[in-house]
Amino acid sequence: MKFILMLLLFWLGGFSTLLAQTGQPTNYIVLLDLSDRLLQQDQSSRDIALIQKVFDAFEKKVRRKMIINSKDRFRIAIAPQLGVSYRTDTYMNDLYLDMSAEKIGDKRTKLEQMKANLPTHLKSLYADALRGKKKSGDFAGCDLWQYVNEHLPTDLDDTYSNVLVVLNDGYFDFQKNTHPLRQGNRFTDSSVHDRLRKDRNWRQTIKNPQEGLIPVAKKFPHLSVCVSEIHPKFDQLEEAELVIAIWQKWLTEMKVYRQACHQQGALAKSKSMLGDFLK
Repeated sequence: MKFILMLLLFWLGGFSTLLAQTGQPTNYIVLLDLSDRLLQQDQSSRDIALIQKVFDAFEKKVRRKMIINSKDRFRIAIAPQLGVSYRTDTYMNDLYLDMSAEKIGDKRTKLEQMKANLPTHLKSLYADALRGKKKSGDFAGCDLWQYVNEHLPTDLDDTYSNVLVVLNDGYFDFQKNTHPLRQGNRFTDSSVHDRLRKDRNWRQTIKNPQEGLIPVAKKFPHLSVCVSEIHPKFDQLEEAELVIAIWQKWLTEMKVYRQACHQQGALAKSKSMLGDFLK
């Protein structure tokens, strides 16, 4: 009887492991800010290394499903930016793989093709983003708020576990002569940073419901977000903490169930923190 009970427990343990392995598929999205942050030393190579880290997590998940059973997705999204000379849609098409849309016989080939081509596509994208640009004024800003409002909802799937990795310095900078929105002391751009930076009591002020970024009033099902490569632009005490607090409040108000904000450091550390988030 004791042997039978032990056998049953072993079988149930194996069954629970199998359920965990065959559970909800994951939809990996990497959002790129290709603005003047790329002028920082080695930023392009850092971004590419972190993107590769996300793809490695995607590949591991796919192979855990023995490839043919995988429905996981990997996508590169590029934040809206005025005046770019290259076709962002072409890159986003090349850097997207939906295993659920592939025929069983093609899944392994598509995965291997994406793995082989990913470094080349990314190097080409970052070269295009930097071509002819030497200073901040040569770049238009990227509108992260617009992406979250207009594009992120259609990039998500409520039958998936959705993971968004944002490669951004932490700021919401875009062309001041376009369309930033304002609702009292709430904004869709870095005006919120400029306002709170002057406030010695910003930690208390930001708790006010009327302060911060304007939350996007849409549903974001099963979404976790990691903001990586936060890099303060101002040499001021608590600047990094301010930037992170603004992101945290915004994500919390939009009911993102899991979030992390990582300040830029040694690349090995950044990759390790991102890897921990993706587990």
